[in-house]
Amino acid sequence: MSNPRRRSFAVLGALGLVGALALSACAEDAAGDQSGGEGVSFGATKEEYQEAFADVEPISLFTQSPAPKGSPVGKNFEDYFSAIEEWSDGKITFDISWSNATAAPTEVDDALADGRLDVGSVMAGYEPDLYPTYAALSDTSYMGNGNPLEMVMAPHGYITDIVNSDGAVDDEFAARGMKVLAPAFTGGINGIFCSDARRDLDSLAGAQVRISGSAHAAEAKALGMSPVSLDYAEVYEALQRGVLDCAYAGATVVLLGDLLSVAPHVILDSKTSFGQVPSALAISQAKWDELPLVAQQLMYDRADVFVLSNMEGLLDMYRQVLELVPEKNGTIAGLDEAAQSELDKGNEEFLNAVADNKAIQDGSALVEAIRSGSETWKGKVGELGYDTEVDYADLPAYLAENEVDFTAFMDAWREVAKTSRPS
Repeated sequence: MSNPRRRSFAVLGALGLVGALALSACAEDAAGDQSGGEGVSFGATKEEYQEAFADVEPISLFTQSPAPKGSPVGKNFEDYFSAIEEWSDGKITFDISWSNATAAPTEVDDALADGRLDVGSVMAGYEPDLYPTYAALSDTSYMGNGNPLEMVMAPHGYITDIVNSDGAVDDEFAARGMKVLAPAFTGGINGIFCSDARRDLDSLAGAQVRISGSAHAAEAKALGMSPVSLDYAEVYEALQRGVLDCAYAGATVVLLGDLLSVAPHVILDSKTSFGQVPSALAISQAKWDELPLVAQQLMYDRADVFVLSNMEGLLDMYRQVLELVPEKNGTIAGLDEAAQSELDKGNEEFLNAVADNKAIQDGSALVEAIRSGSETWKGKVGELGYDTEVDYADLPAYLAENEVDFTAFMDAWREVAKTSRPS
């Protein structure tokens, strides 16, 4: 059978999720056909994994978390490390640096390549010259947006689907000495947080807004705003002093930086789509090549723990943000019709720029895969029984009365992820 990871973007657009699920069956069969008992089949239990590690020599991996130990911001990392240690029966352990002590977030790829880190999160979207395909996926992550639950799940699904269906992103990472473990975990909903309520083109015109990527710059310009690049640690003071009027920000930055105290008016609803700037979980290729197969499989399989923990954390952090808005005398609403129309035009122009990007092997096919994949996975959220009607302003009250169980979504995610499972 041909390698499903080498299908073209165009084929993905035609086949969608159904094709990916069908092809994944081949990967499962291959993974289960290991000689010498070196590997385990897809879906192996914890006990089966622990038994397979019985004769494996201890493995220690250097890694880091973006947050202090025990912080909810780094919970997805800690949950992943704990799962690997437990499922390997203690044979794989992690030497963890806290609060990005080993490498700055935008330098993790270099640290993985030069051996300072073995495992880390790579913000490839910030380096389009080195990772043009991944940067395009990052910049267009607004395509998966909608209501809060669609936002949390859909980008994790369709970006994973695209990456695992073609080798372009893997090749970009391999060229820098890395192996992808989880193609995407997002920083969550990006809203525009302003010191004053701004919903129309007149009030948005000329407003200084902090951005965190080329897609945000394009969106800001489409709304008539003036984009400014600024480190997130400086955003609070800039808003407080009036140097900035607004800031693109996700829940993590808002909570850590207390931005609602100076910018409590949020531009956000199910129609107002802003990019989410996802990152990838990766391992040093040199370290990966040293690992026995069962260790590779475990590192890859338990990336589901990382993605699940990330989604749970995103939903809870945004609940906290949205609960605080009324307390800060703020507002939550989208744009008026004219401003939304300009934003939609700007996003479409950005997609056209991706299609014309000569650094991408086939930009037009990638755009088609993004369009098709985002719609497929956004629809999948509703098909799996999740509420696609709840709006952002109502999210805290909704979550107080409803528990969101991600099991059905994670089952669908695993079916696509396993197409690149080591075997």
